[in-house]
Amino acid sequence: AGLDMIAELEGFSGTAYQSGSQWYIGYGTSCGADEYPDGITREEALELLRDELSGFSTSLSAWAEDNGVHLSQTQFDAMLSFTYNLGRGWMTTDCSLVDLLLDNVEGWSDLQVVNAFGSWCHSGGEVVSGLVQRRLTEACLFLYGEYDGQSAGNFVWLILDEAGGLVQDDIVFYEKGQPYGSLPAAERTGYTFSGWQDEAGRLLSAADTAQESRSVTATWTEAPWDNPFSDVAETSWYYEYVKELSRDGLVAGYPDGTFGPDDPVTLGAALTLILGVTGYEPLTSDGSHWAAGYLARALDEGLLDSSQAGDLDGAVSRLLI
Repeated sequence: AGLDMIAELEGFSGTAYQSGSQWYIGYGTSCGADEYPDGITREEALELLRDELSGFSTSLSAWAEDNGVHLSQTQFDAMLSFTYNLGRGWMTTDCSLVDLLLDNVEGWSDLQVVNAFGSWCHSGGEVVSGLVQRRLTEACLFLYGEYDGQSAGNFVWLILDEAGGLVQDDIVFYEKGQPYGSLPAAERTGYTFSGWQDEAGRLLSAADTAQESRSVTATWTEAPWDNPFSDVAETSWYYEYVKELSRDGLVAGYPDGTFGPDDPVTLGAALTLILGVTGYEPLTSDGSHWAAGYLARALDEGLLDSSQAGDLDGAVSRLLI
């Protein structure tokens, strides 16, 4: 039954097809680009699937044994489908699904289980509806022993657009026909989260009934900013830029309370800003200079070469930036 479910979820292709750099055939089994010039039948594809699943089954069994995880046959089949679709990477990931399995499902509600599965539904960073349905089918097999996923219709979801903020998961599942009960909170530096707004511009309430799946967007109220810089006037053209960078903790100015808007941009300041806005964590100094850690990281990452590593307190050219 598990084999048939996975085959149905994968869909059949009698000829080889490419996804990324890898080629597949049949029910999503890997192959060489020219390995099956005449294609294959469904029966042949099912045998290929069975053979490939045996390797995933061995890995899943070993992981479960190593971690003291006890799975029923239907739970094992649900995890086998999940692993075949997404790979073995989840086994070494800090995530709610691993927490669920390590707890052996003790104390977990059905909704928590659905969310643990359902969060793994992205491709290229975007939620994919087909993967959402697959995760629900796997969750229902894990929970209820259903190979046909008939209980999947008991759940709906919210796709969350953070609108510049951060949220733990960008998709959250709820029981259909029940109040949301709680809605995720989002965070954004310099702003107060005001709630989730639907397509009609209405703010969702935790008391609202979850009737259908929908997309919602975070709304924000800008928090007051106490300008710490004595030389940054509200009338200056750069005021809003400095305010945003200050809110985000990317600039703090000088110890005397100035920003130095007319000073040349130094190599150290440029490195700090560029690495900061591109997602690098704040770096500590080795004691030689406050920006030395940023220079070391830029050299290590190949963003600069040694010939460009000049005076950190010297002016930096626009070309180098």
